[in-house]
Amino acid sequence: MMWKLEEPGTLEAILFQNYPDPVHLLDGQGHFLRVNPAWERILGRPGAELLGQALSSLVVVEDLEKVSDHLIRVWKGEIFPIEVTLRSPNDSPLQVEVIHFPLSPQTSEKILLGIVKNVTERRRMEELSAFQTTLLNQARSALVAADRQGRILFWNRFAEEIYQWKAEEVKGKDLVEVMAPRSVMTLRQSAHWEGEVETTRKDGSPFFVHLSHSVIRDRAGRVSGTICVATDITERKEMEEEKERLQAQLRQAQKLESIGTITSGVAHNFNNVMAAILGNSQLIQVHSSDPAIQGYAKMIDRQVLRGSTLVNHLMRFSRA
Repeated sequence: MMWKLEEPGTLEAILFQNYPDPVHLLDGQGHFLRVNPAWERILGRPGAELLGQALSSLVVVEDLEKVSDHLIRVWKGEIFPIEVTLRSPNDSPLQVEVIHFPLSPQTSEKILLGIVKNVTERRRMEELSAFQTTLLNQARSALVAADRQGRILFWNRFAEEIYQWKAEEVKGKDLVEVMAPRSVMTLRQSAHWEGEVETTRKDGSPFFVHLSHSVIRDRAGRVSGTICVATDITERKEMEEEKERLQAQLRQAQKLESIGTITSGVAHNFNNVMAAILGNSQLIQVHSSDPAIQGYAKMIDRQVLRGSTLVNHLMRFSRA
């Protein structure tokens, strides 16, 4: 069989040898016929050791059926990639994407050209990103990130809960106008701002949040985005208002109690004064026969009785 891959200096041979990702040829039974140097780099052992081995010998048990099904379908003309996990000498799994193409050599021998791409790091980053997203979604605060233009990129589940906007509804919208429309100028003029603001939900209902708004910069000091953390403090504000209302009522009750105490004391002393005046007025009436003096004394009696009535009113007020 004549293959240009085996002819030094041909374009095919140069590409095969220098392709950055692992490339190989498989026979009709799925055994390696030839591998390029990239296989040695990915597995950490000489590529020559693979010759004659089955591709399935490199795959973890869980993916054997996937590889077998893939090769069968490729021979039937279907071209599609699969992701499998390879076993490596140091027991650290390698996640790779594999695709095969049937070749048409000058002989009747079946040959597959395979290209392998190491996606281990990409998958690790995707898993890390998914883990971080899960953590952010578990936070009991609204966590929101925006690009350098202030357009929302990330909107966690708690943000959905307190603002009532779904993530897909706010993606691309202005962060400040969604999170704190009544404080737009304050936030846009500050690299970092933190405080309590009144904002609105999707349905227009007002509520209070403690908001932290910070600009993010890259290593060169350029603005690369914005992050906002908002905590719903509506319940706390309502409790504070209720506490203030109750304290105001208590202060008023204490004032009334003080007034009642003072009033009771004044009324008691005033009664003593009235009693002394009334007693002396009656003595005057007993010892004086002068009609004018008698009239003055009786007028004093009437005023004392009016004063006593007033004192009784004050006493009832002090007991209320």
